[in-house]
Amino acid sequence: MPCILDIAFIPHIVRDIAAHLSIADVKRCSLTGPELYEAFSPFLGTSLTISRDIEAMYRQRILTMVLVKRGRFIRALFIDTIDLPLNVLQNVTNQCPAVTRFHSNVLAVPLNRRVQATFDYLARLSALERVSFTIHDLFVAFQDRLVPSLLRLTMVTDLRLEKGTWSSQGVLDLLEQLPRLQVFHLQAQKMVLNHAVEVFNRSDRQYPNLNELALGSSSVKGNSGPSMESFLLPLWQKCPHLETLWICGSSYTVARSTLPPLCDFLRQTSCSSSASASSASFPKIRNIRLFNDRYPHEAIAEIVDALPNGQLRQWELLSSISPWDAVPVHSWGERLVQNHFSSLEHVELTRGTLYNEDCRHTWVPTLLESCPRLRVLRAPAKVGMRGTGHVQRMISLDIRAAVQVTWACRDLEELDIPIVGACLTWPHDRCWDYISNRYLPQGQHDSLCESYHRRFFCQLSRCRKMRRFSMGYNDRQGLVDNFPDETCHSLLNHDDCAPYTQSDDALPWTLGSGLEFLETSWKQLEYLGLAWTTHRAGMDELQWMLQHWPRLKQIDGFWRVCDYVDNIDHILFMDMHHPDVKLHNIVPRCGTKDP
Repeated sequence: MPCILDIAFIPHIVRDIAAHLSIADVKRCSLTGPELYEAFSPFLGTSLTISRDIEAMYRQRILTMVLVKRGRFIRALFIDTIDLPLNVLQNVTNQCPAVTRFHSNVLAVPLNRRVQATFDYLARLSALERVSFTIHDLFVAFQDRLVPSLLRLTMVTDLRLEKGTWSSQGVLDLLEQLPRLQVFHLQAQKMVLNHAVEVFNRSDRQYPNLNELALGSSSVKGNSGPSMESFLLPLWQKCPHLETLWICGSSYTVARSTLPPLCDFLRQTSCSSSASASSASFPKIRNIRLFNDRYPHEAIAEIVDALPNGQLRQWELLSSISPWDAVPVHSWGERLVQNHFSSLEHVELTRGTLYNEDCRHTWVPTLLESCPRLRVLRAPAKVGMRGTGHVQRMISLDIRAAVQVTWACRDLEELDIPIVGACLTWPHDRCWDYISNRYLPQGQHDSLCESYHRRFFCQLSRCRKMRRFSMGYNDRQGLVDNFPDETCHSLLNHDDCAPYTQSDDALPWTLGSGLEFLETSWKQLEYLGLAWTTHRAGMDELQWMLQHWPRLKQIDGFWRVCDYVDNIDHILFMDMHHPDVKLHNIVPRCGTKDP
């Protein structure tokens, strides 16, 4: 008989009750109020990430502590590489009986018997419901060994083939024999887009579960592109539930030759007099993602304009073009913005799209003022330029544009933009000396940093629905990984374009930099991502955040440079007082000190 509790709930008492319930009992609980849901949330769904960067002894200690306490509540398992000892994987899955999701990266180099044994073991786990793999740098010689192992995993729902060389037959086998596949990315290094089109045209099967498709190549050659007219219509018919379409490439000439036919096809079908033809051509397309070195901006505008009005929900322009080659969005015309951007809820702009010196102050506010429904804005500082000439052009999102972002979009729930700027690692001291002598004003570092942060945080307090907030450079595989022994610097963009240098003791995220403005407004915050810099965080900031943001569940990149002893102290403190808050990326990049 179910037990009905009618008491004035005390959070820690309810949490203790939930911790002693079995998985079946937790599933039978009826969470009738926000207090109950908040207390039970740590046990309703938890993920575990096993990173190969963690030292063996350190990993064993932390992993054992996590498995003993929360193993039975873990639902998702993420592994950096499939080349993991089988006994470790067996130990994890035995202590995590509720795991239903599994993700791992597959590299070509460690494709050995251990990997084959891991695939065989995963195929025997009947509890798995969603399995995803990201395969890097795989060549044709390894496909005969990998494809049969993948085909045994019928529960694969997400498959991403990145780089490497793939044969058309191997890709076709994966598509036809993985019936539950929902996300498929084909971005092979040596398979041109023509071959990707050929793969789909050769198949007579339907893909009713496929809702995200990415086609492209990172080494397209020549001036002739595939026939989009003869490809897209069969694609819509084979993927009736397709929602997200990626068009990928890295050649400007290919973009010139492939995008116009695509625009013509979209325009003809969407403007057709037959309503059924239009709905059949655009079943559920809501998201458009374009990735290219130099897409013609007029072709991009035509693609968006070809969609039915008000249908677009997500816009991602992922471009690696140089900053001075970026094209302002406001040049696309008012009609395009009014017809389509008014329905946008998710905008992601990266690299050259954002860092244009001439238009960054004009098109960002224009775009955001036309997006009253905007809930997610991502413009992370992921810049990989290293030369001194390029650095002069590399400017992060201006603080004035950032203030206008928060002023125009009061309903923002997720914001990821560089506040301090891009976190850079300079391989040579002379590069930094060159920049410092040319741009850096003396005696203005601390005052500029503090005033900008206070101003920005004051504006952020207007976004009372904020759930996820990230600042600064957050790319794990960025320049910091390439040069771990060098000093990290941060660029602070102001009127004089002066980079801002910080010492090891400086911390922009402090109570004195404007954080107090967010005390009462960010009650919904669940995720906090901080810059990958040399900032050292203290226990005071941690306790302040946990006290004023009760829904906070994850802090990412907070103690990146602390030593092992400090990390253990922070983990023990959190495990004792706030077991439902996860700390990610707290292991230093260098050093082999034993805790």
